Amino acid sequence: MNCSDNNSYKNKWNYLDDSFQTVLVMHDFEIAKSRLINNDLFKQLGSSHPLDSLKTTINNLSNISFEGEALLAITNQKQFHYLLVADTLELKLNFNSSEDFIKDSLLVYNQHNINHTLLQNANFYSVLDEGFYLQTNNIDLLKSVLNQSKPSEQFKNIYQLSDKSKTISILSNKDKLLSTFFSQEKNIGFGNYYVLDLTLEETQTSITGVTQSTDSTSILNVLQNAKPCNTQFESIAPSSADYAISLCLSDVANFKLQLNINKQDSLPAFLNLAVEAAMFTTNTEKVMALRFPDKTIVTNEILAETVYETYREVEIYNFASANIFEHIFNPFIDVATTNYVFELNNFFVFTENSDVAKDIISDFTLGRTIEQSKAYKDIEPKLSNQSSVSLFQNQNSLQQTFAEVFGTENQAKLNNYQLSAFQLIYEDNFAHINGVISQHSTRSQTAQLKELFNITLENDIIGNPQFFTNHLNNTKDILVQDSSNQIYLISKDGKIHWNKRLDGPIRGEISEIDTYKNGRMQMAFVTDKTLHVLDRNGKDVSGYPKTFNDNITQPLSVFDYDNNKNYRLLVTQKNNLLMFDKAGKSVGGFKPELLNDDITTPPKHFRIGNKDYIVFAQGNTLQILDRVGKTRIKVRDNINFSDNSIYLNDNAFVTITADAKLLKVNNKGISAFSNLKTSGNTHMTADQNTTVFFSENKLNLNNKELELDFGNYTAPELYKLNNQSYITITDLQSKKGFVFNKNGKVLDNFPIYASGPVQLTKANGRNLYALTKTDNRSLVLYQF
Repeated sequence: MNCSDNNSYKNKWNYLDDSFQTVLVMHDFEIAKSRLINNDLFKQLGSSHPLDSLKTTINNLSNISFEGEALLAITNQKQFHYLLVADTLELKLNFNSSEDFIKDSLLVYNQHNINHTLLQNANFYSVLDEGFYLQTNNIDLLKSVLNQSKPSEQFKNIYQLSDKSKTISILSNKDKLLSTFFSQEKNIGFGNYYVLDLTLEETQTSITGVTQSTDSTSILNVLQNAKPCNTQFESIAPSSADYAISLCLSDVANFKLQLNINKQDSLPAFLNLAVEAAMFTTNTEKVMALRFPDKTIVTNEILAETVYETYREVEIYNFASANIFEHIFNPFIDVATTNYVFELNNFFVFTENSDVAKDIISDFTLGRTIEQSKAYKDIEPKLSNQSSVSLFQNQNSLQQTFAEVFGTENQAKLNNYQLSAFQLIYEDNFAHINGVISQHSTRSQTAQLKELFNITLENDIIGNPQFFTNHLNNTKDILVQDSSNQIYLISKDGKIHWNKRLDGPIRGEISEIDTYKNGRMQMAFVTDKTLHVLDRNGKDVSGYPKTFNDNITQPLSVFDYDNNKNYRLLVTQKNNLLMFDKAGKSVGGFKPELLNDDITTPPKHFRIGNKDYIVFAQGNTLQILDRVGKTRIKVRDNINFSDNSIYLNDNAFVTITADAKLLKVNNKGISAFSNLKTSGNTHMTADQNTTVFFSENKLNLNNKELELDFGNYTAPELYKLNNQSYITITDLQSKKGFVFNKNGKVLDNFPIYASGPVQLTKANGRNLYALTKTDNRSLVLYQF
């Protein structure tokens, strides 16, 4: 008696000879069929030749029912000649019932009855042979298989390394796939074979496997000097990088020798101390990075040249040894020229030009690295903690790689594959393979943060830059003043329209007014002694400037009582208020009777119903006046004011007192004080519907409290844009500028690098602009 897996003395591997290059092992035929058909990567790759032929074949296999393991072997990848081998046990063929079925004819070859089946988009040949079903799209291949007497032992042997629990295993005795992914030099040998086990999901393909080489001089065995480690390059590589690769190092000198580089070449001493070498491509330029266990021991050697430029507090140095990285780490890494070097995290980063260096620093400070991306966080659980070689590709690079693997005819568009990862983990004479190719949904993503310009002035910036309407193109320009009292008007593209020297620093903000009621905006502001109104070309408007003998002690207040552009410009001098019309003439009817105490907050105008209120703090009194300066509401309580301004919220005048109490005064002059659950100095901002408090590290939005990291924060600012409320605040210690929505959620793409408050305004459509300083002399404009 005898037991057998099938009813034949043959097994399915006997049909494969050395002419086959690749074998897809479908461990469970029915599951593999379904997973392939529904896998997004397979769908997109199958849109062009030669994988369109594989896709057609898999679709036609839906007419076959079979429980068990089947082989799909390929001889000629470009022409896609395949052979399907399956056990006939429980095999069911349903071609005749297919809607695409056209005809079925019979051929006889060496006593074999060969069926020639023609479907709408394909034809194939099939035969039953000694308990097996064979199917192919090439009759000559089938005849060869039926005649062959020397089966390949290699496929049968490496099959033992496959994981039978996976959807599909790919066996290959050619390693072009690995060299195309991991190598800068194509068509070189990595190993004798590879086995890839695939787990197919709808939007993700996970890969595990192994490759081995028996040749001690092969590229794979060079990795004995790249023992697995915890890579860190993803913490500095920009998320926008097309291609990023990292190599763990344990013996750089021996690594170089085994690659047969000229043994007379001497390595810089610092290179032998590196534990990780990385390369990534950005803006078509290759960037080199080296990590050391202790950077201090090599700092003097690497940063021996002069500082070229300081950007966002990172010093960029000239680097004299421009070509030292060429060929050293081939075929994994090859960087021809490096003229600049800077420190970032635990790495020294080398670039060919300084603009790319700035881009990398900018992305790092904004948190726009691979490690911080949502795509990386999605695939990280599938990655090995340690690897010898790690590789990340975006969809453009991945698409190009597949085009090289399958031939130039493959032009598949891998939409939404923002990040894919591959790893080699070396052990004695073989390496484990690990990879994740994942589609990432963009349905919930907001507009990406786009840097419109980053400009550096000759002198330090004083005050905060702010927006100014450009009526010529319906966008925003930027106004900024430097320490030499020059005021600049800069376009959203970073072009300086003009600059003009003023008689002193601007107090507070610049107000936009339209004095001629034609949509052409002017800028109104005060310095210590002067009231200025300039047109958008920097010229004085008729009637201005107005110069005073006494100091101006508060920012300019601009009122437009009836929204008819009949502006009132209010100048504060200690305890005195002077009001001017838009032509610069004094408004004689405005005669307030004020106290002898100094006015300590800029006067503000509010409208409640049909009444106007001019509100400000003077001494311990809250002054509430009408249009002509008479007291509209008498507030009898003595108030210990803080440095917070006064706001209108829920038709009440509100502010924070010096002892951290919330003061509310209604339109009858009744005051109400309430304790805030804050400690230390408390900042406030508000509008009719929203109150924002900040103290220490607590941000309170309409009684919803958020806890931020401890730091040195600017006062929060509140913006109402596109019918949405936004709150900005900056930690000057960590140089992080935050933007929150009304629900307390930090917006996507934030925080940004900032050394001052973040200003917001509307851009085109639903987009917004964000403006901030990045250091004492630089400012940056973003659109999102």
